[in-house]
Amino acid sequence: MIKKTRGTLVQISNAVAEAQAAIDVFAPGKVLVTASKEEGDFLITGSYEYEKDQWATWIETIFISRKGQPYYDTDLFIGFFKARADWLNASLEIKGYCDKAGKHPSQYKVGDQPLIMNGDVCFMREV
Repeated sequence: MIKKTRGTLVQISNAVAEAQAAIDVFAPGKVLVTASKEEGDFLITGSYEYEKDQWATWIETIFISRKGQPYYDTDLFIGFFKARADWLNASLEIKGYCDKAGKHPSQYKVGDQPLIMNGDVCFMREV
């Protein structure tokens, strides 16, 4: 949904709360959503654990001007994490296997099983 706004602090806080609540439905406690302002644009940031004690972030500009009309769209931001929900909920061990096998986080699905042979990793999936 696209919402027109002037980007007040309350509206920005609401956008963060909306995104956090939506993400917590499919990846509870796995992503921390925050906001910041950079060069006049408001950014929404989602931080998540990529490897043990190593965090990665995804940043979207949520308040930008189009023909003088500021707007934001949290659905695009939420969609990034929704596409990776199974991976976000996986153990760090599985995430490590995905990384080693070159499997993109959005491609991992629950039920994918790592096959480890001679230190190499690939994934098998039951059909």
